[in-house]
Amino acid sequence: MRLPALSLILLWLIYAVFGWNFASTTSRLLFWALAACCIILVALVFTAPSSMVRRVMMGVIRSDSRAFVSVIILAFAVVVAGTWFTYFTRVLVLLAAGALTRIELQRLDYGEWPAFAVIGLVSLWGFAMGLGLHHYFMVVAPSAGVGAIA
Repeated sequence: MRLPALSLILLWLIYAVFGWNFASTTSRLLFWALAACCIILVALVFTAPSSMVRRVMMGVIRSDSRAFVSVIILAFAVVVAGTWFTYFTRVLVLLAAGALTRIELQRLDYGEWPAFAVIGLVSLWGFAMGLGLHHYFMVVAPSAGVGAIA
């Protein structure tokens, strides 16, 4: 089977930048592992069958009280997105790259599990490369006297 090279490169690059930015904010391994779990969760959500997504969404708005709570939560999410716009745009770019890759894989007739594997592996690879490159250029290279990015 053919792979959509351009969207996979874009997905890898975006997650590498995310890994670099994430490594610059924290050096705790627990947060890195949590971010990796979130990356897998996002890949799983993108490749979930549409019937499962439809069932969850219909369950949320089945009654008036659930619909009201859903509207309140959505309003809160909009306020949070507006308040932390920088972080929201970063997450939105990650989601857009994943969605583009999923659409390309669907166009090439990939099933749900192969698409999940491709998106998950490429995303984790990019994230790990970003973490590793940040560690090398900002921690290892400066201490070894090698010309580092300042």
